[in-house]
Amino acid sequence: MGYLRDNPLFHHLLVLERDDALWLVPDDTGSWTLPGFVSEEQHTAEVELVARHMRARYGLPVSIRGAVATEFDVAANRVRKAWLAEALMDTAAAGRWWSRPAVAAGEVQLCGDVKALVARWVTRSLSAGGTAWSRPGWLAEATAWVSAHAGPVSDVEQVRVSEFSTVVRMVAADRVRYFKAVAPAAALEPPATAALARRTAYVPPVLAVDRARRFLLSEAFEGKPLATGDVAVWTDVARALGELQRDCIGAVSELRALGCEVKLMATLVEPLSALLADADALLVGEPAGLTAEELGTLRTLAPRLVADARALDAGPLPLTVDHGDLWPSNVLVGPGGHAFVDWEDVRIAHPFVSPFQLLAGAHLERRFADEAAAYAAVREAYLAGWSGWAPVPRLREAFDVAHDVAAVAVAASYRGYPPAVVAAHPWMREMPPFCLRRILARRSSTG
Repeated sequence: MGYLRDNPLFHHLLVLERDDALWLVPDDTGSWTLPGFVSEEQHTAEVELVARHMRARYGLPVSIRGAVATEFDVAANRVRKAWLAEALMDTAAAGRWWSRPAVAAGEVQLCGDVKALVARWVTRSLSAGGTAWSRPGWLAEATAWVSAHAGPVSDVEQVRVSEFSTVVRMVAADRVRYFKAVAPAAALEPPATAALARRTAYVPPVLAVDRARRFLLSEAFEGKPLATGDVAVWTDVARALGELQRDCIGAVSELRALGCEVKLMATLVEPLSALLADADALLVGEPAGLTAEELGTLRTLAPRLVADARALDAGPLPLTVDHGDLWPSNVLVGPGGHAFVDWEDVRIAHPFVSPFQLLAGAHLERRFADEAAAYAAVREAYLAGWSGWAPVPRLREAFDVAHDVAAVAVAASYRGYPPAVVAAHPWMREMPPFCLRRILARRSSTG
């Protein structure tokens, strides 16, 4: 049993405040509780369903400021996630506002399973992470900035909130736009996205950037996240990815001037030894972890993989843009083509490291009945545009090596997250063994 394999249910709770009061709703026993609902498994930063539920069930628009508690019950296969939110109006159906002094004085009979969370609210010890968007009134500030750059704003809907970034969909001047704000660690995303959008049609047009506040405003792309088992769609996306990267070879100097890191293959594979020595990070012996046999096989493969990675650095392929986090949800598929979004982890690297997360995501989402055939089809489609740099057999070898190097790099990145971040996103704990197991799966299917 594991988070990635078993797709847990989500139990959402909302700590909803306004003017130093907490909004509570009655339960079936006559006690008061926090508003909540249950949803199918989703990304731990997704808030669109939460905001929609509050509007549909209670007629209450909210600004979600961040997560304040996340618990993953392995036995029950359930994630319990509490969000701190600000009500954007006073009136609502079915509930009541309780002042902080009234709650502190015990004037409200609370449901047992929310008492601890409410007690933390009373003592002001709930923290939504200290991000800019966790401040009361922040959403109004953001929409005012959008209005100044794109016209009157309406239909504001939050899409994602995490310690890394927030995404808001809104209508401005009768057109759908996407606003994004990022944490300091991702400060390059707004200017880098604008630079990429000037070079390629596969990045939605950028309307405005505020580097100081790390704001980005983009046109909406008519499409939905990549979520299909149709291999033909995935091969089209692979071709588009290659075209985007070739479009942006000439942007490398500009990206470097902005501060984008250059990650050589030797650098990306370097954490492999430390990974393979960390049995705890690889969950060895746990249901979601590597087996002792798998770990032994990876240790045997390691010297060759390191050597092959270094050889790619000396090869004919040019450095270009690498998305750095290209899971299928960051690819939009629509009637007019494809778009690649959410460039928080943008960097400069060997082009062939980019497809790994697409293929790993397809495996996670169980998209293909024959994964080996799908991998081969995606590889051929992606490589078609690179044939001017090397013969196709050599390109296939490079693609396979880059896949495995990228698996190491992604595993190492998840191993490096602080415990508090992993606690907020429990699936991250399983990512290091998952990624390294993709190396073994790839080699088993392709040799």
